[in-house]
Amino acid sequence: MVPDASLNARRTKQLPPYRAVFAVDTKDFSNSPSAHQEQLSQDIPKLLQRALEQCGLSRLWDTSVFGTSTGDGYYFGVDATDAPFLVDPFLTELNDVLEEHDEKVRAIDRNLRLRLRASIHLGPIPDSGLSTAMNETHRLLDSAPVRKVLDQSDPDVTWLAAILSQRVFTDVIQGDYVKQRASRFAAKAVKVKNFEDVGYLYTPTASVNPQLLDGVEEAEPVDAKQLQEDQQRAAEQAQQPAVTVNYNNVHNSFSGSSGGSVLQIGQARDINGFNGQS
Repeated sequence: MVPDASLNARRTKQLPPYRAVFAVDTKDFSNSPSAHQEQLSQDIPKLLQRALEQCGLSRLWDTSVFGTSTGDGYYFGVDATDAPFLVDPFLTELNDVLEEHDEKVRAIDRNLRLRLRASIHLGPIPDSGLSTAMNETHRLLDSAPVRKVLDQSDPDVTWLAAILSQRVFTDVIQGDYVKQRASRFAAKAVKVKNFEDVGYLYTPTASVNPQLLDGVEEAEPVDAKQLQEDQQRAAEQAQQPAVTVNYNNVHNSFSGSSGGSVLQIGQARDINGFNGQS
């Protein structure tokens, strides 16, 4: 009996457009006095918008696909082709804006601070924002490595700590689409609930060496050939064409090896989903 091709067509769906997601969360937001939490929450999107304006990227805010407050943070999505701009110059400009804003915050309350964690990720994301890639963005944001950067940094020096996903690091940093060199990023293992991956830490004004963070695992290098064979085998088992990646010229700045090693990417799994809380 010949299979009905129309049945397969009905089961197949198009991928949503590839988008870049930028998310931020406030350090110790719940410990801020209740009287000031609403103002801090309202300040966050204004500061993001201001930073984009000051580095000539207002169009990213004006044309963002989605933008939502999480109470103690905010996230917005743009076309994936604009992902490099979220890394540079936006991160540096946002750090400067936060430092400038600190004077206003401290004038309200000497113990009040607004320091942010940020995560950047890429993936197929619909206009609603609901997707696995969005879940992963917030898992990165909530991960121990980026939290540790702010915890162990000088609060009068480091206002922003960012973590990039493996995909952003590969496409944007290793792809040489920004001036920032790979040596400025520290690869760390990320484990949040059922999500495991490798994240890349970047701090515009660092006051702690991210390679020496207490209680944070280094990313493990793996054999590039073996990784490629595993990807090929998984694709064949799924009866889907494999995507071949050339690792011949990859250089691992963090392990000190080159020519045959890449960082362990692992599989990003998150069966719980993002619930808007951090």
